Amino acid sequence: GVKMGFPVFPLEWKDPATGDISQGYKEEGYLSEAFINMLLLLGWNEGTDQEIYSLDEAVNAFSLDRVIKSGARFSPDKAKWYNEQYLRNKDLEELVSLVKPIAKEKGIEVDDSYLSQAINLMKERSTLIQDLVGADYLFSSPKDYDAKTVRKKWKDDTAGLMNELKDKFASITDFSEDNVNQTMMDFMAEKEIGFGKVGPGLRLVLTGVGGGPSIPAIAALFGKEETLRRMEEGISNVVKLKADGNN
Repeated sequence: GVKMGFPVFPLEWKDPATGDISQGYKEEGYLSEAFINMLLLLGWNEGTDQEIYSLDEAVNAFSLDRVIKSGARFSPDKAKWYNEQYLRNKDLEELVSLVKPIAKEKGIEVDDSYLSQAINLMKERSTLIQDLVGADYLFSSPKDYDAKTVRKKWKDDTAGLMNELKDKFASITDFSEDNVNQTMMDFMAEKEIGFGKVGPGLRLVLTGVGGGPSIPAIAALFGKEETLRRMEEGISNVVKLKADGNN
């Protein structure tokens, strides 16, 4: 199983004969509730389409006569699906407590409020617990900028547009997600341009990558000062990259 890319054991296991260590589902970032739910549906079915069972629901619904007599078929993808469902339904306070040890190991130093907001942005994009803090750009400035996005999305006029948009952002008093979004919309209307002329470039200078959560939500998380700083730094860095790529 480990060689095929998925755990075998619920918890980390050390082979007493060889000393080899195999990570378990817990260490891989699976929630215990999701793991139990996955096991339940491997060899049992209530006769309905229900797939998500709380432990109490499983206890009340389970009966031996519904246990499948044929061999169970395990699907790593289905196990991940279960984990996604449970992860997305957990409240932020509990997720923060689960993620804090992982964040500490990664050297992430932010307060619980910031961590909660970052997790909220990543919940719908995460499969395993560590995915919630997997986007490094949420916690530190990008060190690199996605080459493909630079090549395809950074046009001759992008730097100028980014600098103009930066000035617009600087005038925002309440740097909320809604206000950032409205400022972007007003800017595009004023310039008579579409999102494709602004969005990819802005995401690139803020995060260094070509995809991710909502741009206004990311900017609001960073705050005004950090957003403006990343824009200024990112514009300069990408312009240099673009120039080097053309030489």
